[in-house]
Amino acid sequence: MQILGTILAPLRQDWGACSRRWLSFKHVNGMTIDGSGVLNGQGEDWWGELTSGCTGRPTVMIALLLKEARNFSTLAMFNVDLVMASGNDGQEEYASNIHVWNCTINGATGGVKIKTWTGGKGIVQGIIFEHIIVNQTNYPVHIDQHYYGSKEQPQAVKVHNVTFSDIHGTSTTENAIVLDCANIGCTDITLKEIGIESVDPNKPASTICNNVRGTGINFSPANSSCFN
Repeated sequence: MQILGTILAPLRQDWGACSRRWLSFKHVNGMTIDGSGVLNGQGEDWWGELTSGCTGRPTVMIALLLKEARNFSTLAMFNVDLVMASGNDGQEEYASNIHVWNCTINGATGGVKIKTWTGGKGIVQGIIFEHIIVNQTNYPVHIDQHYYGSKEQPQAVKVHNVTFSDIHGTSTTENAIVLDCANIGCTDITLKEIGIESVDPNKPASTICNNVRGTGINFSPANSSCFN
């Protein structure tokens, strides 16, 4: 799929059935998304307390249950998150060989993110995020294996062989890099050539790591104890 123009999300009052997804790809094999276009989620309508109408904030682009060779390249994204999700309700799910590069993400809740529910089964592996610009993003680099605060369980989706490379920009909070893995651990994780600063001088950017094994090369904010 090639995006050359601007895809504009509906305003909140026009969201219709209150779907939690805008662009969603499921059970896809061998897909490439590229182009010089823009995805604009018009996220301002969803900020703050939502007490009426659609109250569940939607994710603009989400890739679910992908099998092989997905590529996302050369896109500008405004008020969107680029997310891979897996393992809800104890399901067995797989995502592998996904390459995301040359993207700009502006004003999003999350930047490049892998999220899994506790209690799931399967594996996420062979993922590369590189040449990414993040502007005023809450969680620019994020692995979240306790999605929505779900409690640790004996089983979890395995996260293996994931690279975050050449990612630069700004975070709206201190959560520049958060790698929160389940007790089974994320393995072969690489942070390379990353530089993210907080726009809030009262909340300096930080890197948080739990149960991570891998390698870090020239990444900032630095954390010498990140990898086990």
